[in-house]
Amino acid sequence: MIIYLNEILNLKESEYADWTLCLNNANKEQVYFFEENKTRLIEHISWKKHSNSNTSFRTIPTKYCLHFLRLDRDQKLNQLLFLGTFENCGINKYDDGHETYKLQHIDRFSHFAERLIVEFSKKQGPKQAKINISNIETMPVISILKKNIFTSINLLRDTIKYLYLLRN
Repeated sequence: MIIYLNEILNLKESEYADWTLCLNNANKEQVYFFEENKTRLIEHISWKKHSNSNTSFRTIPTKYCLHFLRLDRDQKLNQLLFLGTFENCGINKYDDGHETYKLQHIDRFSHFAERLIVEFSKKQGPKQAKINISNIETMPVISILKKNIFTSINLLRDTIKYLYLLRN
């Protein structure tokens, strides 16, 4: 049985105009979790425009956005981790000309943040193309983890360290 993203989120069609669906490739540092490096991850998902560029890298024309991060940067697989929901509070403009969105994390759907994995195939096109929010109706949910992956990895690493220390 396939479960689609909006069956879990339950966004009403009347709310669609307020939401943007943001699909991000992983950053080159492979930072996937806010616990790992919140500053770098926020910078990555909020990037709007490079300095000396006339074209925006990302367009968030709505009040709110759902942010996802591709789980594999190099192979461009179609599985994405839900990072959370954010309010678009405007644009930061910097002296060198680059711009970022002022994204404020909001609690709506936070119980799925860094736990929910979906599948989505985006056709190649302009990077700043807006992906229609109605795609949440046909985006299959692959998994909902009991804990976020970062916490699970840390617990596993700590357990391995502990077992190693017990042996030695």
